Amino acid sequence: MRERTQATPEATQNQYQPGDLVFFRRDTTKPLPTKLSGGYTGPWEVIRQARNVVFCRHLAVGIEKPLHVSRLKLHVGSRESAMEVAMRDKDQFLVKAITAWKGDPNKRSRMKFWVQYDDGDEMWVSYKADLVDNEIYQDFVASDPRLFQLRFSSAIVHLQIDNMRKSPILTVAPGDTVYVDLRYIKGHEAYDKLGLPDAYFTMYVCECSYVRWIGRTHHKIEAKCLVLDVLCRNWDTFDVYQFGSCKELLPSMTLVTEAMCVRYPDILESHNRKKLLRMYNTQVPVVTTGEGEEAVL
Repeated sequence: MRERTQATPEATQNQYQPGDLVFFRRDTTKPLPTKLSGGYTGPWEVIRQARNVVFCRHLAVGIEKPLHVSRLKLHVGSRESAMEVAMRDKDQFLVKAITAWKGDPNKRSRMKFWVQYDDGDEMWVSYKADLVDNEIYQDFVASDPRLFQLRFSSAIVHLQIDNMRKSPILTVAPGDTVYVDLRYIKGHEAYDKLGLPDAYFTMYVCECSYVRWIGRTHHKIEAKCLVLDVLCRNWDTFDVYQFGSCKELLPSMTLVTEAMCVRYPDILESHNRKKLLRMYNTQVPVVTTGEGEEAVL
């Protein structure tokens, strides 16, 4: 080894420097992933070089790999053009906005998000690593208390929630009225089956009134949902933060009313559905359409 490297000692060899952008040649003994795949992957960003191994990070998805120096070639061009190539290499697209979500935040692997891409496409995208690493996704999650669990890894999220639950409730008190997401009251799976229009692009909310404290330490509180005539028991600090703190009906919200319950009776709980429907049917005006059908206003 000393004889072979005598003419080119390591100290005098050119090496890739941190921040360099390189392409990695695919294994020529294996078939390409698709007919349209190129002979190189990347670009990759160099982290460091150790002898003939270059540790690199894929520019688009952030995965890190050790790559052999003999299969690398330098990317010539701007970082912006390199990013475009890297996105195509991993079949990635530039996320423009995330505007909606569905599923249960406690079961993140089953969640989906309505993603708008820079090329104009819009679609539901399942929870996955490259979406989670996106800055727009992180901002979207941070802006919505209902998605608190998604701000943390699954390994530590329970610690964060437990710490909140240990604190007394300070933001609301008995007598306060708040507007609570119907998804929280019904449960995410039951909500998915209701068939409400624009179910995930508007927040259907119920008017709820806090009734009383549970215990003397103000760690739990009880609320009543007026339109559904149900009690929401034992809410703690985390529940209040996530769903029970909004005291104003915002433009992004759709209030669940008696008329809506008549039109979508599954919104009501099964144990009091018949009673409430009889009551609401007498309160909701009905008109006859031009085809002789009755419709709820």
